[in-house]
Amino acid sequence: MTAAGRRSAIPKVMGILMIIFGSLGLLSALSNLGSSGFDQIQSTVPDTPVPGLEALKDAERIMRVLGLIGLPISGLHIFAGIRATAYKANGPRLSLIYAASAALHTTVSTIVAYIVLVPAFEAMSSGMAGIPGGGLVQSSMKFFLIVGAMIGLIWPVLVGVLMSRPAARDACAW
Repeated sequence: MTAAGRRSAIPKVMGILMIIFGSLGLLSALSNLGSSGFDQIQSTVPDTPVPGLEALKDAERIMRVLGLIGLPISGLHIFAGIRATAYKANGPRLSLIYAASAALHTTVSTIVAYIVLVPAFEAMSSGMAGIPGGGLVQSSMKFFLIVGAMIGLIWPVLVGVLMSRPAARDACAW
């Protein structure tokens, strides 16, 4: 409780943002379950083998599994947001559980993507040796993995820091 006797707005604001971002995360996780179209690539050039295509199909299957794991994390994100918005006592604790699980999921997803996707893109770009920009695919992939991981970690860290503040905990225990 603040000096004026009012509740902190941290749980309310963070809860609303968690509901919004959790819904977007749910849509993103569901979209990972769909096909990326790698199956149609070979049919466009049936007589010529596409380098790295099999590795990309394997990577797609792994990313689907990670998308499935992201579904309950997004559900927890939304639920924690609802509880925080309502100033329920378990709102901060659920928010911290979400923050830890989302940060872990982002870290594991980035490592798996680096281990699986980078070699697949290297195989594909090696097949594009004579094509201008073939090496750009590989360097772009690494860059966007790193940037994506940093962006993916900012929000869970922010949730963890703000929802663990004494003002947020006290507002939900009021």
